[in-house]
Amino acid sequence: MTYCLIIVLLIVKTVHIWGSSEDWKYACRHILKYHSAEVRAVTVHATNKYFVSASLDSSWCFYDMSSGLCFAQVRKKMGLFLLMFHLQGIMEKGSSTICILKWET
Repeated sequence: MTYCLIIVLLIVKTVHIWGSSEDWKYACRHILKYHSAEVRAVTVHATNKYFVSASLDSSWCFYDMSSGLCFAQVRKKMGLFLLMFHLQGIMEKGSSTICILKWET
């Protein structure tokens, strides 16, 4: 059986992960409250196992999709306008710079 997960951004500073059950009924599985301002972006890794959220509080969080566990929260000095997975890490774009954060698996 294939299950489906849906990520929902809310203006109330949270990210909700919804999942389907075997009868394809959806329920909220996790409410993630790691940001102190509006969540403005979410990007999902190609494996569909991880995702990243970015907020107006100038932080981004790296999560496990199935458990909702936040592996890391990174605070920046400037706001984030773009956040996406790159082949070698996470790419973030602030007001004047682009940075690729690399990690090893």
